[in-house]
Amino acid sequence: KGVKTKKDMLLAEGVQFRNDSVDLLQSQWNT
Repeated sequence: KGVKTKKDMLLAEGVQFRNDSVDLLQSQWNT
């Protein structure tokens, strides 16, 4: 159960990081 929670946290962080990267790319294109 703890491993699953840790995995979910890592996946959530990965999605958040990927979303941030996309935002940065869009900001660069818009600039």
